[in-house]
Amino acid sequence: MLEEKWLLEENDRLREKLMLEEKLKEAIIGELKRQAANRPQSLKVDGSSEEELVVNGKIDLAELAMVIAGSVAGGP
Repeated sequence: MLEEKWLLEENDRLREKLMLEEKLKEAIIGELKRQAANRPQSLKVDGSSEEELVVNGKIDLAELAMVIAGSVAGGP
């Protein structure tokens, strides 16, 4: 019984971690694509697959950090 409870809790933790990772990926990709759309001459983003992203150009790190922080904090 105790082992079953531990396994369920561990499964919940793993699921939460995977959900957080997915939210972070979406936030990062979304922000980089937004920046590229606003400054196509300075930044190019190519999402050739779900696991890789090719980025070429200048990235506004302050904006990217704000989006990542918002994602972790549960923001939009």
